[in-house]
Amino acid sequence: MKILKKVLKEGRIDLKLEVPDDLWYLSELMETGNIVRALTKRRLELNRDTKRAERQEKDTVLISVKAENIEFDKTVDRLRVTGNIVAGPETVPTGVTHTLNLKTGMTVTLQKLEWTPSELLRLDEAAKAVRSKILLLAIEDGHGAIGMLRDYGVQELGEVSESISGKQEEEAHESDTIKFFHLVAKAIENYPDIDRAVVAGPGFIRDDFGAFLKNKYPKLVDKVALEHISAGGNRGLQEIVKRGIIDRIVKETKIRIEMQFLEKFFVEISKDGGLAVRGIEEVMEARNMGAIDTLVVSNARLKKSKIEGITEVETLIKDIREMKGEILIISGSHEQSEQFESLGGIGATLRFKIKND
Repeated sequence: MKILKKVLKEGRIDLKLEVPDDLWYLSELMETGNIVRALTKRRLELNRDTKRAERQEKDTVLISVKAENIEFDKTVDRLRVTGNIVAGPETVPTGVTHTLNLKTGMTVTLQKLEWTPSELLRLDEAAKAVRSKILLLAIEDGHGAIGMLRDYGVQELGEVSESISGKQEEEAHESDTIKFFHLVAKAIENYPDIDRAVVAGPGFIRDDFGAFLKNKYPKLVDKVALEHISAGGNRGLQEIVKRGIIDRIVKETKIRIEMQFLEKFFVEISKDGGLAVRGIEEVMEARNMGAIDTLVVSNARLKKSKIEGITEVETLIKDIREMKGEILIISGSHEQSEQFESLGGIGATLRFKIKND
């Protein structure tokens, strides 16, 4: 995401959507009542003497809507914002409902009454993110799950499957396995713009597929990383991320940063007098002592606080930024984020101990 212009006195920020993850970030920043401006297709309202056929003509116009419904569909990378039109050309009436379909490559203006510290932090995070497009395939015995690594987790894209004969039927088993491997290779070819593909599976299937790829699809070899996991399918997709396989391919994916941080956080929390605190009261105490190294807050906690009109968390974020501390907002959907949410969704790692052992 590229920040084109900030006019915070008016609550307005112009953005360029560059990659699919930007749609997710934008959906997390939007709220009902925000004003969203973008180019869209709209039927023009001409004068009353104009024939109906002419009135139904569609044209590309720049309009603003007051958001009432915000829908991000991660299965198709689509962000739809529906609301009443509040501004546009004279040929477009105000007060009528319209849906903006936001896509990568578009320029969007998002206007709020006020941008909170956490929202500005997330906006900067989205703008600075360096992303690689990584396809994940978890395969096992004629079945495989396909996913794309996103900042919010794994986007499940579909499956490949082939009925494979039992190993006692050696010739048929080998033939069926080759058919399955072709399906996996074709699945990779269906995403020509990826940076890397991770194909992982249990037992010898990883090595067997690697040998097949080298023989039948040599052009894919340099793009594919072969890894071992305990099971295929959707569970295997999650295991690819959880086990740190992605770390060896790309270092700065947001989901891995979150998972690694929380793993260390949980270790410190479990210690008596460890270098971490949890809960709003302990975090505020640590802030008052200047002990916070990294403040960590879940996206769910931020949303809940805003709905309830509680400003403590936003004040903490503002204070920690002014104190040059680090801030991590947990937005991914993974095991560690669920565990963190169960602890209240807010915590911090410390520069020094504030409790006696």
